[in-house]
Order: sequence, then structure tokens, then C-alpha cells
Amino acid sequence: MCGTLSRFVGGKRSACKCMTLRTFTIFWLTIFTLVSLFELVAGSYLTSARQMVDMILEKLREIAFNAGTESVADYYYEVLQASFGTVWRAGTCLTVMRGLVDLGGAAVGIYGVWAKKSWALYTFLGFNVVHFAIDFILFIAAMSVVNTLYIGWFYPSAYLVVFALYGWLAIIGPYVSVVLLSYIWVVRVGGTGTEMKSFFELQEEQDKAATATAERSGAKDRDEEATARVEASEKKPLLENAEPTIEVDSP
Repeated sequence: MCGTLSRFVGGKRSACKCMTLRTFTIFWLTIFTLVSLFELVAGSYLTSARQMVDMILEKLREIAFNAGTESVADYYYEVLQASFGTVWRAGTCLTVMRGLVDLGGAAVGIYGVWAKKSWALYTFLGFNVVHFAIDFILFIAAMSVVNTLYIGWFYPSAYLVVFALYGWLAIIGPYVSVVLLSYIWVVRVGGTGTEMKSFFELQEEQDKAATATAERSGAKDRDEEATARVEASEKKPLLENAEPTIEVDSP
């Protein structure tokens, strides 16, 4: 059971059936770095989204005014405006901080690919797993907010904005994690990730090579031992048949 699961989780030999593990890892490192840089300047698009929400609140206020409930409209407008202001300021700070952290993770990943260090690659994988988990939570939360506040009713494109920010990362996260783990395992056994072979295939080849080397070494030792025995057996009769040498003292 565990062996089958490990082959499924970290047993990829290629990515998307057309890219080597190393090429995909470098490609994903580029995407990860660009997303991190985008998060650093996230204040601009959050400000734009804040302006869109303010427009929605103004429309709701006008609807309430037209219904003859001016005081209620003013009250809820002020409450919602203050709430959204706090949310947007906190969101801007958290997004920028996340961009800085992710940029550090990208730097560690680049070092891991360049130096083939397993610990650095595992660290980069950990950043990605946390990244994908947060994106999934934010995707569900943002979709709920867009639906609850009727933002999607006024601006249906808001759903696409949420998907562009969080949804696609949450969806492809598991596959990317599996490919990265497969690359790490290949590097761990001395591969480069360009062989189009999985960790298990490389390990099996290494085991076969080690077994063949051991067999050749054993055969060589046996041959040397047999040769030594033959030489010893050939020398023994010569020693037995040799005439003794008699030394004669001179007068």
C-alpha cells in the first residue's frame, strides 16, 4: 500500500508528458518568482478593488434612498465602508508580507536547483504546499464574500478576478507538488531530472549496476584464487623432484 502510494506521489518521470522534471521545476520557479513579485505590488490592485466595492456600496445606498430609508442607508453605508477599509488595509499588508516570504522561498528553490541540494528543494516544496493551502482557503473565502455581498451580481467578472488571484493556484497545487517531489527524489539518488526516468527506475538501475559490479568483483576474486591454487600445485612437484645440493668443503 505504502509502496504503491509513494510511486503515485513521487514516481513521476516527466511533467505533462512532454517536459523533463528539471525543465518543469525551472519553469515553475519562474512562475513562483513572478507571483511573488506581483504580491509585492499588490496594493495597487487591492486599491482598485476597493474602488469597485465603494461603487457597489454607493449603488446600494442609492437604492435605499429611493426606497425612502435614508437613515438606514447612511448607517449601513458607514458600517460597511469602515469594515471594508480595515479589511483592505490588512489585506494589503498581509499580501505584501506574503510576497516577501515567497520571494525568499523562490531564492532557496533557485539555489536548490543550481546546487542540487535536497534540503533546499524540500524547503521550496514546503513553501509551495503552504502557498497552495493558503490559496485554497482564500479562494473559498473570497468566493463566499463575492457571493454574500452580491458583488458577483453587480460585477460577474469578480468571480474571474478571484479565480485569477487564487483559484488556479489552488487547483494545480497538488500536481505541482507531486512533480516537485519527484524531481527532488531523482536528485537525491544522483539524477539530474533530464533522464525522463522516475526515482524508482533510477534506483533500480543503480541496484542492478551495484549487483553486477559485485558479481564481477566476486568472479575476479575467484579467478585469482583458482589461478593461485594452480600455480601452487605446479610448483609443489618441482620442489619434491628437485635433487638435493651437496656442499663439499675445500681442503
